[in-house]
Amino acid sequence: MIFAREPVLGRVKTRLAAGIGAEAALAVYRELLALTAAAVAAAQVPATVWLAEAPAGADPARPRPEWAGLPWRVQPAADSLGSVWPRHLARPLRRARAGWLSSAPIAPA
Repeated sequence: MIFAREPVLGRVKTRLAAGIGAEAALAVYRELLALTAAAVAAAQVPATVWLAEAPAGADPARPRPEWAGLPWRVQPAADSLGSVWPRHLARPLRRARAGWLSSAPIAPA
């Protein structure tokens, strides 16, 4: 499971953008998306991308360009991401003998 946002100027990495500007923050976010997608592909594990909000005009049956080959869904409304994780992780973690969880794309501090 990958939790992410659509790469939209001014909507991602807003705290980082305060220091480097919205365009540079968007570029960083796009790079983090690419690194995350590459890591999932290299690990050859099934994954679903859970987007924070529905992309404008997007069809859930069609892959997103940032996540070619990965299915995606929109996260259900919740008070916080922390309240969403337990509900969505329960079944996959029960079925998996090994797992990999990423809240990426989040850059290390």
